[in-house]
Amino acid sequence: MNVGLMAHDSKKKLMQNFCVAYRSVLSKHNLYATGTTGRLIEEVTNLNVHKFLAGNLGGDAQLGAQIENNVLDLMIFLRDPEAVKPQPDIKNILMLCDDRSIPVATNLATAELLNNDKVICMPHLGASTPESEDNCARMAALELIDYLENGNIRNSVNLPAVSMPREGSRICIVHRNIPNTISRFSGVLAQAGVNIENMASKSRKEYAYTILDVTGDVTANAAQAMDALDEVIRVRVIKAAN
Repeated sequence: MNVGLMAHDSKKKLMQNFCVAYRSVLSKHNLYATGTTGRLIEEVTNLNVHKFLAGNLGGDAQLGAQIENNVLDLMIFLRDPEAVKPQPDIKNILMLCDDRSIPVATNLATAELLNNDKVICMPHLGASTPESEDNCARMAALELIDYLENGNIRNSVNLPAVSMPREGSRICIVHRNIPNTISRFSGVLAQAGVNIENMASKSRKEYAYTILDVTGDVTANAAQAMDALDEVIRVRVIKAAN
């Protein structure tokens, strides 16, 4: 495995101590470092380190190029969070690690985990590969289409997950989570001559979402009567396909 090593000036002693403690692990891998960091590591560990230029002389950019070309498998960059202003090449290294899905440790605790052979470090699985990003985009598009065409809600931030197979015309209602609300919906629809065939309703804290599959003509007046109820926030009628 190819391991990149960098450290801010205030963290170089910590990098030396880390490499001494994990010398037996690091000796099994190919090590790459900026000039000064690499020299300091070699002095205390006798490890063979491929050294680039000093960071401020272009070494940061050289190490970044290794990441961009997918040469490195792991990056350990012990950085000082109180550094006055990060150099552009240093910011670029972190961005490249994210872009190439290369594990990067910016503090000692994470570095120790990545070098522990009893720990399996998993990437963020939500969108860590091009394939997973495509799958997430496809899922979001399909869920949006299902909401627009059928009123079904999945994975909403603010509303509960409510879905059911579509049967005829459908009324979708966002409303406050108040007792007896469903019975009021039923009363309004009964007066309009509309029958409820199927229903699904769930709440999340103070809000709720209800789906009503109905038979009968849901007129504009009936929809307006539902929308006029105090507890109702929004009513949407999805007519049955002809």
